[in-house]
Amino acid sequence: GEFLRVAARQRRPLVVLEVPLLFETGEEKRCDAVVVVSAPRFVQEQRVLGRPGMTENRLNAILLRQMTDAEKRRRADFIVNTGLGRSYSLRAIKNVVTVTTRWRGTKWPSPGFLERTV
Repeated sequence: GEFLRVAARQRRPLVVLEVPLLFETGEEKRCDAVVVVSAPRFVQEQRVLGRPGMTENRLNAILLRQMTDAEKRRRADFIVNTGLGRSYSLRAIKNVVTVTTRWRGTKWPSPGFLERTV
């Protein structure tokens, strides 16, 4: 909603959306590119289990709803490996931004986006 309207009015060349279950819901069709942020399974489990109120049972229930990491990586346009340290991840993100801001997207902003949302 509002985030995209403001970004379109400001003629932002790039918007980043964090969409849980992106592939599972088919929402990737609305994106010019998909970045999968990924870490090794043991790192992911450590991070998630460190959240307040998270249990192994809740984690397993979440993972059952998700596509496997390998499949998400296969479908992604870019992969940011977060298990290799913060500086590596930040460099990878900077590279993604550099590449994608040079693209002419077909979905952002879509033709008539402002007219439909103002």
